[in-house]
Amino acid sequence: MMTVTDFLILLSFLVSAVLALAAARSIINTALKTQLFCSMFLDDTNTAETDVYENEGFYLYVELINTSVIPFPYLKLNLNLPDGLIFDKSSSGVLADVFSVPGKGPSKKRYWIRAVRRGAYILDHAVVVRDNITGLDTVSFRLPVSVGHRNLLTVYPTILDLEEHFTTAMYTTGDIEVHRSPVVDPLELIGIRPYANDPMKNINWKKTAVFGELMVNENGFTEDEELTILLNLQSRAYERYDTMTEGISSTDRTELAVSVAASIVDAVSVNEAPLHLIVNGNSDYFCDTEDIDEHTLTYSLPASSFADYHAIMRMLARIRGGVTMPSHLMFYRIAEEPERYLIGKNLIVVSPYFDSIMRDFYSSMESMGYAVVFYITSLFNDTTDIPDDIPLYYRTHRGTL
Repeated sequence: MMTVTDFLILLSFLVSAVLALAAARSIINTALKTQLFCSMFLDDTNTAETDVYENEGFYLYVELINTSVIPFPYLKLNLNLPDGLIFDKSSSGVLADVFSVPGKGPSKKRYWIRAVRRGAYILDHAVVVRDNITGLDTVSFRLPVSVGHRNLLTVYPTILDLEEHFTTAMYTTGDIEVHRSPVVDPLELIGIRPYANDPMKNINWKKTAVFGELMVNENGFTEDEELTILLNLQSRAYERYDTMTEGISSTDRTELAVSVAASIVDAVSVNEAPLHLIVNGNSDYFCDTEDIDEHTLTYSLPASSFADYHAIMRMLARIRGGVTMPSHLMFYRIAEEPERYLIGKNLIVVSPYFDSIMRDFYSSMESMGYAVVFYITSLFNDTTDIPDDIPLYYRTHRGTL
């Protein structure tokens, strides 16, 4: 029979054991929580911020680092990507995987990610679910991910073949649903003329065959000329009065306009021609702003090198929704003081629509010696109201480009 003394001894032993187990569990849990770290990066080398284009892919590296001697044999890792990025295999922004991390060691995996929307992203969200080695509980916690240039991503807008996706309102095209423009991109050519001791690379052999004599391409915006791109983010003319949508109700039109601007930058960069970008929207990279009454005009820093063109592409990638200045005010302002805002005498206007204000803007700029070309990202069904002398290119494809 157990005596009172034996019972007290047993009770004391059980209490001590429970306290010791609780203390051990607390120590282990504390160790487990504080000795695991996560690193997410886009390149195995210590490079600068990573740049890709829309619909391109890249590797995301995830490394779990254990600085304690206690191993983590089974870790469930959940990665949540920012909206606009997806895991290419699952077509989702959420991925679950399993890691086994040794004591005093790292474990690293890589995942193929696809960028589906332009923008600037920070990859810093990782959630780990683990069973501790006591098996007494399951803990879910977010691992802190240090933010540095290795996990910063910029997604450039899509680069388009402008000749394929746009046609001109200056020529008769027949069916509007065409797949190639009947004229060449105004960035490269403005016409054909007879050969006159020109470089052989400028000879247009197709036109030579037609005319029976050597014909050469006459350049418009050449590598020696400066160019300004004027990007209008307002999706329709009447929306300048609509404060609810901030001038954007048709995102596909404005996104296409951003891609067209990026495509022009890409084309100009081949010759390293001086370039300037003006936009009635917000960006937070490589740009200055000017406040005009309650409105804001944003413009790039001057660009004339590959590094500068990359900076303008980052500026375009970071353009946010909303119009900071109604388009009619932007056109009026630039027409009043073109030498203040434009570089050189060449201007390409990219806009979701064309209206009478832009027609007047063209006439005013032409009278001051500026060459202006329009790219319009909406579908025109009737171009009869557009004067024949205005070089205007408009979207020819229905649906998504």
